[in-house]
Amino acid sequence: MKIAYIGNFGPSFSTESHVAAAFESLGHQVVRHQEDEVDWRWVPAHAAAQGVDFVLWTHTHGYADESKHDDCWFMLQGLRDVGIPSVAFHLDRWWGLERQTQAETEPFFRCDLVFTADGGHAIEWAKVGVNHFWLPPAVDHREVGRGTPNSRWRKDVGFVGSWREYGHAEVWPWRFELISAIWRRYGSKFRSWPRSGESIRGQDLADLYASVKVVVGDSCLAGGATRYWSDRIPETLGRGGFLLHPDVYGLDDHFGRDMLPIRFDVGDIEGVFDLVDYWMDDDRADERRALTEQAIGHVRDHHTYRNRAETVIASVDRWRTQ
Repeated sequence: MKIAYIGNFGPSFSTESHVAAAFESLGHQVVRHQEDEVDWRWVPAHAAAQGVDFVLWTHTHGYADESKHDDCWFMLQGLRDVGIPSVAFHLDRWWGLERQTQAETEPFFRCDLVFTADGGHAIEWAKVGVNHFWLPPAVDHREVGRGTPNSRWRKDVGFVGSWREYGHAEVWPWRFELISAIWRRYGSKFRSWPRSGESIRGQDLADLYASVKVVVGDSCLAGGATRYWSDRIPETLGRGGFLLHPDVYGLDDHFGRDMLPIRFDVGDIEGVFDLVDYWMDDDRADERRALTEQAIGHVRDHHTYRNRAETVIASVDRWRTQ
């Protein structure tokens, strides 16, 4: 297939960069269009002339603001006129946050098919007229595999991601409470990454997960979320990190208890401490290794962006025949 992909391809680690590489690894051709530079009204005619099978769009907030909405609407209608499907792809959660109003007003959500990681709100998506498909987050297939332990990262317990200045703190204060409590309890045995101005990607991230005994995770609104979790789960498990994560309805369908067995309830700080104390013990090293080895294989087989690309293509094919 030939795919025109609108997104942010500046960072090599962006979702768009990983997804584009996944499609290409499957033998498809991807023509990249930088979202904040694209001529929206030009897309339909160009896509038709170039024989594009579908247009894929991953939206970055601010790159297609209200001043460009008329042009975006023109693009979507133009693509329908020439018979080319438009497909939206995003990793975020929308419902339960202030951003859910965007699903009612923004052109991005009026693509013919809309894939997001927010899978627990089928009724809400339908009510606002979005043809939504749940697509859980994944990891770049090129980055699956265990790293090498390194003293630079060695800690008994760690957290990877933002928490002091977490962007959804007004609706999800639990993360700050959790990591603050862990820091007070474990002191120098604990560290969070990244620090201010620090970027940890690629081999460094794999080596970090290989060096930390126990990684504590979180996903926005995990206590009440259904079928939503952050890409922290496949990103960590795919690199061999030993992850403790809040239990979320829907996880068992994708990560069984043999892959992600160590879960806790949101709000249960003492329960988190009990799990950390148990699993960071050196006597558990072989068991940690066995569980993480299983998880790496499971992610490689089921939770890379190659898998998600295959799902998107199959869904587009079905949509064409309806």
